Amino acid sequence: MRIAFLILLVALGIGLAVTFVRFLVGAVGDGDAGRSFGAGTDGGVYVSNDGGEVFAQHTQAGDRDFSRFDILALVEDSQRLGRWWIATEGAGLYRSDDAASTWTLVGEGLERATVRSVALAGGSTLLVSVDSGDRGRVWKSFDDGATFRETYSAAREGVWVNTLAVPAQDATRVLAGLSDGLLVGSSDGGESWTKLTQFSAEVRAIRFAPSDPAVVYALTEGQGMVRSRDRGQTWEDLAQLFNVPDAGTEGKALSQFSRGRDVFAIAVHPYDAQQLLLATAAGLLRSSDGGTRFVELPVPLRPGALPVRAVAFLPTNPSVLYATAGDGLYTSFDGGVNFRVTRFSISPKLTIVASSAADARLLLIGTGN
Repeated sequence: MRIAFLILLVALGIGLAVTFVRFLVGAVGDGDAGRSFGAGTDGGVYVSNDGGEVFAQHTQAGDRDFSRFDILALVEDSQRLGRWWIATEGAGLYRSDDAASTWTLVGEGLERATVRSVALAGGSTLLVSVDSGDRGRVWKSFDDGATFRETYSAAREGVWVNTLAVPAQDATRVLAGLSDGLLVGSSDGGESWTKLTQFSAEVRAIRFAPSDPAVVYALTEGQGMVRSRDRGQTWEDLAQLFNVPDAGTEGKALSQFSRGRDVFAIAVHPYDAQQLLLATAAGLLRSSDGGTRFVELPVPLRPGALPVRAVAFLPTNPSVLYATAGDGLYTSFDGGVNFRVTRFSISPKLTIVASSAADARLLLIGTGN
């Protein structure tokens, strides 16, 4: 009897010890506190209607399934409440007219196309960059994407139009960045195009500052970020700033961060053209002076979770920040001081995050590999 009692005590002690160890590992072993969310096993778009508490997987447009295709762009139409666009790699272009609840395949000739970027130009007008034939092209629609016509084509085979940008204040100004580093611009809504500059690496993204159409930022492959103060006519390379003046000011140049030039996404503050967030291989970086200096925000990443792949401000409350890295969505409600993590048990990466200017509780995440 005494031996049985001792065995029972030992077993109880071992159980308590294992539970305690598991608690410690779960609490501090990952380096980030949060909750897990099993979102499924496929790709597509994940939509939350409660600010990121719960997500639903969206993969269907009628009988068409786009779960196996990378999501390349998620764009909200700020002039039409509830309208969103999805651009995909190989599955065409999709539109929602009901706040991302349901989706419709649009665009004659785009059913199986790679659509890399969507730029809205007011009313029913939009431009898309599409891989057609052997090169990248810009197509323009005046009827909400029902039909398109070509307005620009890359000069060489194997060169793609990676990104398009139109400032909210002026639909006649369009910039396009190509995979060979070429940047072209239009002053007539994308009808005619002019070479603006040639970068040494492919252009990944272009963003006009929402509050000032003269200020534009662009990301180049492995080289970092460039900035224009004249609507894209001339550019300065911010990654080349090694000795930042006023050393006593908080922050350091992008080039001073290890792998800081590997930038994946940029977000510009909705009301302040000088405030930026960068998703990089060095972490989540913030600048308050237009990209001259940066500080790293304390995102509680798991070891090996880098790079940060996507970033966004909440347009209606820019103290709310979103970022993705590894299998986690990181949300800050205090401007980047503290972060909450939501984990997705899915195999694709979380590559795009987009929050709504019309509904502060609507959040979309795009996946890809």
